[in-house]
Amino acid sequence: MATSSPGPIGSLLLGADHLLAGDPVLANALLAAAETAVGVALVAGLATPWALSAMVPLFLAIWSVGQGFGLPLTPGTTDLNSGLVYVLLAAALLRGRCWTRWSVDAWAAADRPASPGAAARPRRAAVRLGVAGAGLLGLAALTTVSVLARAGSGAAPQPVAGAALALDPATGSVVLFGGCGPLVCSVATWTWDGRRWRARHPRLAPPPRGYGAMAAEPGTADLVLIGGSAELGAGPSARAAWAWDGRDWRRLPGRAPGPRRFPALAADPRTGQLLLFGGDDGHGHVLGGTWIRRADRWTEVTGGLQPPPRTGAAMAYDPALGGVLLFGGNGGGGRLDDTWLWSGRAWSRLHPATRPPPRAYLGMATDPRLRTVVLFTGAGSPGASTWTYGPHGWVPHPGGPIPPTASFASLATAPGGRGVALFGGLTVSGYSFGASSAGYGGQLWLWNGRGWRVAPGSALAPHPGDD
Repeated sequence: MATSSPGPIGSLLLGADHLLAGDPVLANALLAAAETAVGVALVAGLATPWALSAMVPLFLAIWSVGQGFGLPLTPGTTDLNSGLVYVLLAAALLRGRCWTRWSVDAWAAADRPASPGAAARPRRAAVRLGVAGAGLLGLAALTTVSVLARAGSGAAPQPVAGAALALDPATGSVVLFGGCGPLVCSVATWTWDGRRWRARHPRLAPPPRGYGAMAAEPGTADLVLIGGSAELGAGPSARAAWAWDGRDWRRLPGRAPGPRRFPALAADPRTGQLLLFGGDDGHGHVLGGTWIRRADRWTEVTGGLQPPPRTGAAMAYDPALGGVLLFGGNGGGGRLDDTWLWSGRAWSRLHPATRPPPRAYLGMATDPRLRTVVLFTGAGSPGASTWTYGPHGWVPHPGGPIPPTASFASLATAPGGRGVALFGGLTVSGYSFGASSAGYGGQLWLWNGRGWRVAPGSALAPHPGDD
């Protein structure tokens, strides 16, 4: 099966992004160690040419990974920031051989009269050694503290919104991919086995993205990822579909449905279908259309009754009804509160006596143990809320601890089918572009049918770029 591979520079940047996103505490420790070593060498005047030479690739790497040049981040973000300033400054100082005049090396080696100079040089040499020793001790302490902090806090995904989350039936673990933070979208792949997070480092991975959808494909050992975008505001949407086989990603061959953000995707184990509905194209056009994937082929369902076009809806399989449930979304003219059921061949609209208020960019997942569908919040909802769908329609579940996210949270069936897992999301309500006040959820929560609790091993990890 044909797959696409990144080039040498792309592979290097993708590997760096895997490190940054997969283990941010270790990545920060390594960067801090390298920067401190360069700083000690410059201050102490030890091997100044080598220190300046090291500054160029170090800060060029920081700048290129942070800005991406389109790899692994998005085009158009190569602005002039401090990383590039340091690169140009180091290159200029290296080109001008500044250490011959402006360094402790030059100061200690200067020609001076015998009387003060003879006594001064040993003192200056001692100062140099003292500064170098203190710097190296500080570097060792910094690295030790970082490693201990990493061991104590445990590795965990970054706080993000719009990550793809799904239970992998083949391994029994929840798989998380991507998601977007305040500055960048992630390319990291994580698995959670019910006790702890594990960062995965596949040979190949989809480009950074959030706001896509992922679900297990019935009859295979794959999780299928489709849609998404590398930014929250208007911009290009992902076209290709990808599959996770438990160890690596591969790009699915064949023609996938058109590029879209915020699609709804769910598996129908009764019919062996993977069902896709709606989304938007990233340029203000809300999409409709029902697509099913079976036997490695996408087929659009035409004719018959269909839900109106919408983006940011959610779908999940309802074991009691034997079909896929769809709720809410943004229809372009406002948020929706309608409920639909896919039987495997056709849509029908349900009219439950109670239903959640209109909302979009919500999360839904199946609770197999209780044979219900769990819905959580979404933009437009007045405060965080949890609903389940049962024989009598939608039922609210007020009270108790609740995840502090309002929209773009990711939900999936928990390992072993024991409830529902929730990760990430925005901690403010609404659909806001680049809102600096928006917080990002970074803990994993579990729903047991009665309430939410923080999952074991759900240590909060810092987001890259946070000080």
